[in-house]
Amino acid sequence: MKKYFSIFISFVLISSIFFLFKNTSLVLESVIKGMEIWKKNIFPSLFPFFIIAHIMIEYGFIELFKELFKPLMRFFKVNPNASFVLAMSILSGSPSNAKYTKELYQKGLLSKGEAEKVLTFTFFSSPLFILGTLSLTYLQNRSLGLLLFVCHYLSNFLIALLFRNYSPSSSTGQDTKIHLKKAIGQMWQTQKQKNIAVIIVKSIKEALDVMLLILGSVTFIFIVTAVVQDFLPTNEYINATIKGILEMTQGLQALSVLPLSSFHQGLLSVMILSFGGISIYIQIISILSDTDLNTTPFLIARILHAGLSGCLFVFLYELTM
Repeated sequence: MKKYFSIFISFVLISSIFFLFKNTSLVLESVIKGMEIWKKNIFPSLFPFFIIAHIMIEYGFIELFKELFKPLMRFFKVNPNASFVLAMSILSGSPSNAKYTKELYQKGLLSKGEAEKVLTFTFFSSPLFILGTLSLTYLQNRSLGLLLFVCHYLSNFLIALLFRNYSPSSSTGQDTKIHLKKAIGQMWQTQKQKNIAVIIVKSIKEALDVMLLILGSVTFIFIVTAVVQDFLPTNEYINATIKGILEMTQGLQALSVLPLSSFHQGLLSVMILSFGGISIYIQIISILSDTDLNTTPFLIARILHAGLSGCLFVFLYELTM
């Protein structure tokens, strides 16, 4: 089996080389498109959050989030330390959840099973992207964008419910009372031992490393999309589907110009949002590449997420639109 797989990979690589020489202009166009998406949408929405989140981790803010989200984490049988990943992922969007989870795992604040579980239900598209770019620029429908936001986010918590008994944490404890004074005291003790200048420099370096990884992944997927479309005869519907499976942003953009009803546009959009695309999966793998974390549960959760968000959309669309 491995022999045939190796032959297949070799064939793909050789074909890709011929394609690069044959379609130089198309490849360059794909690279430029990928870099534009990264420059205009991904970098501005993620880079500041990566820096701020790393500073917060080093400065002991995990203790505060742990206390605030303690009842919710206990219900989902998740280590309270994961509440920081949940909160920051909601604000900044994916693949930030992988970066935050990796940092907590490497600091020993999450076990291997706990980290893999956290990754399954902290996959959020940026609220700025959904409520701004998607709803106003692509779909030009604020109400539909708000419904997509609700379905995408709510279905993530359904994923947490489905994975509730997967690697249940032993750190939840019985105490559900929130001790803010204690958390603030622990934060203060942590901050006294830290040098803010060193932390900021380290945060910027690590954030830039991750952003460059994301840039490479997005650009690669754009080239793959161009290769697939060149080899396969496609119409505009198949084209939008291929783009959505490979890379979320270009898929949503292609979908928005199709002559579809708002219901069908919304349904397909929320499923693409929740699946995330192969590009996101590659980014997650890249970020976690120097750990032993298994990304299979994350991939399974994305397939479930797409189905659940689609079902929620069908149900809520009839009630609200």
